Amino acid sequence: MNRKLAEKLKISPGDEVILRVEKPSLLPRDAPLSTIEDLSVAHRAKVIEIISDESLGSFSLEGSQVLPANVFIPIEKLQELVNLQGQANLMLLRENLPKPADSKSLFSRIRECLQLADYGLELRSLSNRKELELRTRRIFLDPPVLEAARKTGQPLTQILTYFVNEIRKGDHSAPYSIVASMDPIPGESNHHCPGMRSC
Repeated sequence: MNRKLAEKLKISPGDEVILRVEKPSLLPRDAPLSTIEDLSVAHRAKVIEIISDESLGSFSLEGSQVLPANVFIPIEKLQELVNLQGQANLMLLRENLPKPADSKSLFSRIRECLQLADYGLELRSLSNRKELELRTRRIFLDPPVLEAARKTGQPLTQILTYFVNEIRKGDHSAPYSIVASMDPIPGESNHHCPGMRSC
């Protein structure tokens, strides 16, 4: 860890600390069904070294005069803790490489390697219909993804499934439910919900 955090916690090399890491989750942090176990994972680690500011102990991606309180762990361990093995959300390049990288060439090479899973997307065939289903690990498909799907020229049906706090009719209510909505399917009657685009 860096010097600022070590001084704040009165930590020395060899001491053990408990790291609590926030897990990526689709559940809102204030969702009534969320628990601390859903939101974070704990890891006990031994402090190997106190890193000075001169040795990048105060490294930060944000422009601020306030020194950050940093802990550095191997990327493989962090990926394991949050169950995202082999994944990253940021890539940094050195500017003083012997041969400066051409950003356009680099991005072109990265795009050649990208797959749908790298965008958090999954395309699968529906067994009971002659259709393909495009899904995302995130809550919503991003607008560029929808635009790319439209450009294929294939008929699309958009479906949204979401968590709602309450469904109410008069004095009767059902808390914490799942609601699904979809566009009308071309060529099929919407007799279950006449006059409605979704139900």
